[in-house]
Amino acid sequence: MESNLVQNLVNLKSLPETWAVKDFKEVVSDNSGGNKKLAKSNFLNEGEIAVVDQGKKLIAGYYNNTSLAVKTQPPYVVFGDHTRAFKYVDFPFIMGADGTKVLQPKKENCDTKYLYYFFLSINVPNTGYNRHFKYLKKLKIPIPPLDQQKKIATILDAADAYRQKTKALITKYDELTQSLFLELFGDPVRNPKGWEVSFLKQITTKIGSGATPRGGKQAYKKEGVSLIRSMNVYDNMFKYKNLAFIDEEQAAKLKNVIVEKGDVLFNITGASICRSSVVPNDVLPARVNQHVSILRPIKSIITSKFLSRFLISKNVKTKLLGVGSGGGAVMEAITKEQLQNIEVIVPPLDIQNQFADSVQAIETQKAQAQASLAQAEDLFNSLLQRAFKGELV
Repeated sequence: MESNLVQNLVNLKSLPETWAVKDFKEVVSDNSGGNKKLAKSNFLNEGEIAVVDQGKKLIAGYYNNTSLAVKTQPPYVVFGDHTRAFKYVDFPFIMGADGTKVLQPKKENCDTKYLYYFFLSINVPNTGYNRHFKYLKKLKIPIPPLDQQKKIATILDAADAYRQKTKALITKYDELTQSLFLELFGDPVRNPKGWEVSFLKQITTKIGSGATPRGGKQAYKKEGVSLIRSMNVYDNMFKYKNLAFIDEEQAAKLKNVIVEKGDVLFNITGASICRSSVVPNDVLPARVNQHVSILRPIKSIITSKFLSRFLISKNVKTKLLGVGSGGGAVMEAITKEQLQNIEVIVPPLDIQNQFADSVQAIETQKAQAQASLAQAEDLFNSLLQRAFKGELV
């Protein structure tokens, strides 16, 4: 569990002579105590001051009482005690309740941005929704001269800016596709263009989910027939990482959920519920487990790309996330019957095809951006590891 922290100690053995090695408690001050914390139920969409919590987003919300701001002056490193997320924050903020740690250097001979990047270089053990700050307190921190710290931070800033810019470009492509969808079809929930509406069961030849082979993960193979799980299905994106495989005998027991070219994959349980994408051809032959449903469009009525984009459009997804349980609560599962009775707008096929052609052009550009992002991530991670071995200065 603590192997990553042990590696931290190993890496420190060959540092330049001018670098010091300090215990966490010598370098870092935990300035979380004594500050007011704001419950998530009180967050606003806009306000006088930002709220920073332990979630992945830099800013979780806003509030209108600046007197609740963290007492010490920025900049800070914010650590999610449960989430293990690190953030560099250079503006005043209010702490979100539960699990938000505010860390700052104790002395002026440690640069806050340098400290932030050092924390990013450490893989804190994941023990689920428990507290992880105890692992940080065991760290040894390399402390080069201040000018070298700033140089390291500047190099990593540039690499990080490149990857963030590329991420933003990918987001823009997604926004462009959504904008195109709305321009051509309008809001699919209100249906202002008056398109014909059908139940999902009327425009598909198959709606069904599979199962996990007996033995669970231990029964998976290194190669064979793909077993698609919810962790592989994202909105308009298929993630190949952790794609499982089963043998022909196991696949035969799932012959009722054979995935075909053009099938739409739709997550029906858990935190990833209602994510959807079209199956990529290169994962076939494939089956799905019990957390993913196959939706097979009738091609003479509806295209795969249109159906998938319809399901992940903002207002449709918001509606779907509320159908599973009473009172508008977000559901944990969507049943086959609920799936069958989803109302889908059905524009003329030529307009759907026009949309699909435009999306294909956008996707080509997006794929190039994703390849650039992978390179940017590799570069950043490489520099991050080299930086704290003394290889960048």
